[in-house]
Amino acid sequence: MLEEYNFWSVGNGMSVNICSDAWIDKGFRIRDLELDVLEQLQDDKVVALLDEFGMWNMELLHGWLPTYIINKIAVLPPPNDSAGADVRYCMENSVGEIVIKEMYNDLCGFDDDYGYDLHWKKIWKLHVPERVRCLVWFMKHERLLTNSHKNMMGLGSAMCDFCGDLPETILHVMRDCPLVMPLWLTMVHNNARSKFFSCNFQQWITMNLCLEVGWNIEDGWRNYFAMACHSIWNWKNKEKHNDSYSRPSNPAS
Repeated sequence: MLEEYNFWSVGNGMSVNICSDAWIDKGFRIRDLELDVLEQLQDDKVVALLDEFGMWNMELLHGWLPTYIINKIAVLPPPNDSAGADVRYCMENSVGEIVIKEMYNDLCGFDDDYGYDLHWKKIWKLHVPERVRCLVWFMKHERLLTNSHKNMMGLGSAMCDFCGDLPETILHVMRDCPLVMPLWLTMVHNNARSKFFSCNFQQWITMNLCLEVGWNIEDGWRNYFAMACHSIWNWKNKEKHNDSYSRPSNPAS
């Protein structure tokens, strides 16, 4: 029975069963879902989910998994030989001792990881189109392909296309760039502006998902925030790839 509550940290992906092992999230196994699993993957290992370039094979995943599971997989590092062998954990502490409290909580369905669970629920319960929820989820895990991110992969300059002398991080694109700051100044309540513009990225995400920091937003601030971020990201990419495109003159409307 205890074997069932092990959790795998994926290295090269050659020891972890796609369906019967917990590797996407603690206590979660694909076999527990009512899915029509592709026959060739039922007894296969996680490494079989990669494409020819060693990345997650999204076309294969979309063929049988729901979107919310695919998004969980997408933020995990793909299996790679350089990561070593897969490692199985049995709810141990830092010195390798089995922690009875954690095992009991998992067996009973309790969840001590409140912060993670909070963000998960807040994002996937947003009253916005699914593509917007996906964007916020990728933002939360810092997976958007900003210039700064692409620069770490050896693809061009890290600097903002507009500012020129500041790195284009997610926080810069979404909040601090002079192109987007007027939108937030218009919509964020005066009492919240100091915290809104000074906190770090993860604090900023939490603040906007959990608090009402805007002026009388009819559908709730978190929904407005998500839609605004999606629009900002679209505007940014359209400007980069379409010379004739111009951002809305009144973006807050």
